[in-house]
Amino acid sequence: MAHGVTAMEIACGVTAESHNGFTSSAYHANVFFDGRFLIQAARRGASRWHVRVNVTQFGGFCAANSLILNASFFRYTMGLLELLTTGYEFEAAKKWCAGMEYPLIMISFAYVVTIWSIKFFMADRKPFDLQRPLNIWNAGLAIFSIFGFIRLTPTFLGEILNKGIQSTYTTIGPLQEDNVAGYWTFLWVFSKIPELVDTIFIVLRKKPLMFMHWYHHALTGYFSFVNYSTNNAYMIWVVWINYFIHSFMYSYYMLRSFRFRVPPQVAQLITGAQIVQFLITHAVMAHLAILVLTHPGNDFAVTFKGFFIGAFMEITYLMLWFQFYHKSYIANGGKKYNDHQAAVKGKKQ
Repeated sequence: MAHGVTAMEIACGVTAESHNGFTSSAYHANVFFDGRFLIQAARRGASRWHVRVNVTQFGGFCAANSLILNASFFRYTMGLLELLTTGYEFEAAKKWCAGMEYPLIMISFAYVVTIWSIKFFMADRKPFDLQRPLNIWNAGLAIFSIFGFIRLTPTFLGEILNKGIQSTYTTIGPLQEDNVAGYWTFLWVFSKIPELVDTIFIVLRKKPLMFMHWYHHALTGYFSFVNYSTNNAYMIWVVWINYFIHSFMYSYYMLRSFRFRVPPQVAQLITGAQIVQFLITHAVMAHLAILVLTHPGNDFAVTFKGFFIGAFMEITYLMLWFQFYHKSYIANGGKKYNDHQAAVKGKKQ
């Protein structure tokens, strides 16, 4: 391909469903990538994004895969912005999450490669302090989790009181479709991507990187996107309890990042609550499995793929958290308690 400006259409299904009356055809955006090409997008009618790639500098070849990847990134980003800003719609959110399944696998792979690359890079370097960014990060996630729990709880309890507890994990309803509860359920699903930054703070500050930590971050995002997009109602129990646990967990992290000395009993209580969370979701999923097996004619909101991923995740998490709890709070007096006592003694001296 000669140097100069050419244009090509990316035939990769660049679509976005309209919702909440958003049908403006004058919605345009331009994004530059590496100074080599310009992606231009314009909203056409009510349901289609038109993506045009202007190639300006290619050294004798056209990297079609790069173009498609960038067009896909642009498509998913614009779809997310529309979902977040123009009104929540369950079906549109499901389609966006379904389209993110493969990119999320790539994100998880890149996440693992990145954290271990940073850890290798930091081996002979001094740790970054990052106190102020960490304060902001933990405070933001604490506030987000508290708001999520508050916004989801009235609908969650209302469903239990009006339709019974079984309905919450066998049918799709207001907890997924409501403009408030459903929207905050979707936000929880999406939040699993930015939460990967937790680990970046750990490796840049040269703190111990546990398998339990990066494994659960890499897997939870995939679990949430797949289960949400395929109508697995039981996931709402994971969402609701996780909002509750994270409200306290990130508040605890925030106090630690502000360098308050928090008694180890607080961390023990949070870890214990996480184990209780896994036991509750085990019970919910076990009852759901029994219902599916004993009532084959009923159309329960669950898929084999979603259930299998969830069961694998919950079982492995329970094993890892039990192991961590035993090592940190029981074996040889508990590592957390021993570290706390050593720090207190060091401060007195």
